[in-house]
Amino acid sequence: MREGNYFHFQGRFFSQKQGAPMGSSLSPVLAELFMQDLEEKAFSATVRKFPIKIFKRYVDDIFAVIQRGSEQLFLDHLNSLFPGTIVFTMEIEQHGRLPFLDTLLIRKGANISSHVYRKPTNTEQFIHYTSNYPLGVKRELITGMVDRAYYLCDPQNLERELLYIKTVLRRNGYPHHTLDSTLARRLQHLNNTGDTP
Repeated sequence: MREGNYFHFQGRFFSQKQGAPMGSSLSPVLAELFMQDLEEKAFSATVRKFPIKIFKRYVDDIFAVIQRGSEQLFLDHLNSLFPGTIVFTMEIEQHGRLPFLDTLLIRKGANISSHVYRKPTNTEQFIHYTSNYPLGVKRELITGMVDRAYYLCDPQNLERELLYIKTVLRRNGYPHHTLDSTLARRLQHLNNTGDTP
């Protein structure tokens, strides 16, 4: 599994030196086992010196609430567990905002709200409506964006995100009637299923 892993890039072949093979169905399972082992070592009884209030992990993305001033020590601790195999980086809340996965967490006092997070490199370019894709693909793009907004935004931020979706897709050539009808149909479905954002 760890030997004989090759990949082709820009006309050249490369041998993968470390880690599970890219694209293998076993790789995510091995990565999860590795991360569970790392977590166990990170929180063993002998290293409970970090005042962590919350620790949540999705694959290799970690959300932690830790006492101010201990962040770098904890990051250094995580990076010392398996040197040379995985390197963690850290984002610290800036002006009450912290991105995690696709969500922007916004802290105001003791309250936390959420909104869809877009990286600064976001170009707002999507499949143009006049492109040669089936209409179903274009509708699924709208549906996917609405689902993302519905599940990631707090109710007070949902309307603003839906307006963003309409605005950006209008710039990508989507007609008002297609946007409005698809968006309304999807919201009705989401509201009728009993799922709560």
